[in-house]
Amino acid sequence: MPVYRPKLSPKTGGFTLLELMVVLVIIAIIMAMAVLSVGDGGLTRRLQQERQRLATLIELAGDEAILRGQVIGVRFEQDSYRFMHYEAQQWLPYEADKIFRPRQLPEGGEFKLWLEELEVSLEEDLLAQAMQSDEGELPETRPHIMLLSSGERTPFEVELHHPLLQQPLPLSGDILGEIHQGRGAEREQPLESRGG
Repeated sequence: MPVYRPKLSPKTGGFTLLELMVVLVIIAIIMAMAVLSVGDGGLTRRLQQERQRLATLIELAGDEAILRGQVIGVRFEQDSYRFMHYEAQQWLPYEADKIFRPRQLPEGGEFKLWLEELEVSLEEDLLAQAMQSDEGELPETRPHIMLLSSGERTPFEVELHHPLLQQPLPLSGDILGEIHQGRGAEREQPLESRGG
């Protein structure tokens, strides 16, 4: 009795699982590179949130200054900011609430600050603090923006910069305490009237 044997072709013409996996890995790498080159990994959004946080904290600190009847200040460093209050003839860290703790920008972020339309060199500010006076004491650290108990505030313009941002993110405040996204003539309506 003859035995039937199906003919087996040496190669069926399909792809092996290994070949498919290699192609998928290559596609994933190309897509990841495309996303990184087009987007900034959410950095713009994080810096926009940081700008909003700064605006909100300045507003809250201004309200605190009015309620407590004391002067509160905001001090900027090149990549951070902190709140201070004036007590016993000196400026001290403001620690009444953890919400006013010192804040750091995301890595690579920097502030640029203008007071009365003059740019404040935050880098030189750091150097001045690091140098000691003849008596061996550090010079007194003072805030750049003062929030008075009368509701008035130091007018300011600050920008958040980062190498991956196409444009800086501006924020400004006037003497009456209004906070705006934008600088000078670019100012938009106050943040609080937009609901956030």
